[in-house]
Amino acid sequence: MKTIIFSTIVATVLSITTTHSSFANGASGKKTVFNGPIERTAFKLSGDPSFKGSENFVKAFPEAMVKSYETQGDKTKVTFTWNGDALEAYYDLDGNLLATSHQLIPENLPMSVKLQIRDNYKDYIIAQALEFYHTENGLCYFVMIRKDRKGLILQVTPDGNMNVVKRLKS
Repeated sequence: MKTIIFSTIVATVLSITTTHSSFANGASGKKTVFNGPIERTAFKLSGDPSFKGSENFVKAFPEAMVKSYETQGDKTKVTFTWNGDALEAYYDLDGNLLATSHQLIPENLPMSVKLQIRDNYKDYIIAQALEFYHTENGLCYFVMIRKDRKGLILQVTPDGNMNVVKRLKS
């Protein structure tokens, strides 16, 4: 459930923050999903990838193990494992990398992010964390924090900016 919430937020943030010209051309709304056997990208993506970014993906993430890819509207999400980490990469319809994301163990958040949360949300605990890198807007972290039956998802930048993205109900 928590992972679904994070994936939804990442998709929303990607939609809101992306200003690539291909998006202005309109989306078809067509959805293509591939969930096949995992294969190394050094050889070829399994199935028949229908997104232009497949060549760019192979160059950017050699030896990645592709779990799935999904094209929906104006972007493609590739879920894969690379160097032992589970990652997602997002591409536009022209094959340009838009963003990458990957889940973090809360203890591995940068100290500045942990201190910012501690100072602003006393008695909350960090339940889940996601590192998100957008090619135009840079690095940020999405952090789910909880206290009693309350929960928040925060967007925190390395320079200390913090916004509440979503309030969670138990």
